[in-house]
Amino acid sequence: MTRKKKKMGGRKLSPVKAEALIRVFEKIGYKISMQTGAHVIMRRPGKELPLIIPKHGGQDVRKGIIQNLLKTAELDRDKYFDLL
Repeated sequence: MTRKKKKMGGRKLSPVKAEALIRVFEKIGYKISMQTGAHVIMRRPGKELPLIIPKHGGQDVRKGIIQNLLKTAELDRDKYFDLL
C-alpha cells in the first residue's frame, strides 16, 4: 500500500525576486522599516515578529525562505499566489 502525499495549498512555491515578495507583503499591511546591507526588514502594526527578506544582488529568494516568511506573516499559500 502506497501513501499519497498531502498537497499543501495546491500550487508549488518557486523562487521569486525580493521585489515581488516585498510587493506581496505590502499589500497585506507590511511596511519597510529598514534595510541593513542585503536584507529588507518589514513590520506590520499588531505583529511582533518582523519579516526579513534577503535581497542579494538580484538573486531569487529560495522557496524555503518564502515558506518561512509566509508562516511568520500568517499568510496562506492560496492568498500568496493571488497577491503575487
